[in-house]
Amino acid sequence: MITLAINTSSQKTAIALLKEQDGKLKLVEESSWKSKNDEAENLMPQIQKLLKKNKKTFEDIKNLIVIKGPGSFTGLRIGVATANLIAYLNKANIYCLTAFDFYWKMLGEKSEGMALLLYAGSGGIYVNGELVNLPDLKKYLAEKNIKEFFGNISNDQKKEVKHLKFKILRKSFGKVLEKFDLKDLEKTQIVEPLYIKGPGITPNKKCYI
Repeated sequence: MITLAINTSSQKTAIALLKEQDGKLKLVEESSWKSKNDEAENLMPQIQKLLKKNKKTFEDIKNLIVIKGPGSFTGLRIGVATANLIAYLNKANIYCLTAFDFYWKMLGEKSEGMALLLYAGSGGIYVNGELVNLPDLKKYLAEKNIKEFFGNISNDQKKEVKHLKFKILRKSFGKVLEKFDLKDLEKTQIVEPLYIKGPGITPNKKCYI
């Protein structure tokens, strides 16, 4: 049974094919690339390429796993919508998990003084799931006695935490998913994305309801 996993919640888009082996997920192959906000044009062709390389078709996908966020509007919308569409057309099972759960699983054992930092727009950072404004970050980290961090933040934001040790986690998207069982994930009929913030759309003042 083939499982397709999709992550468009971070700066790097990743897809993976997995199969169930002895009740566990086993990575078949994966692909990743730096996001350029072009997932609408790039995601489906990359999925098709990965399937073809492994002599599979979209009809072979029986399970989907998607990281539902938090993430930026454009990339996350495309990733979640693609997973929902394939699940609907294939009558496949669909599972989701948050970026927080994914990164903590990547780390493995939690340790004192360690924090998960995730990008929350140019003005904010998620610290262990809590949204902190960038100007308040250093004070917040000091109060929590944070000495080391891991996760996914922008290069500009890394300058704000250069006094902390950055732990590099080298496990790939697919290898982290091998640590999960499907029963541990949230099974749903349709995945609702968790956006960092809403789309930058200004309502037309000439439109009335």
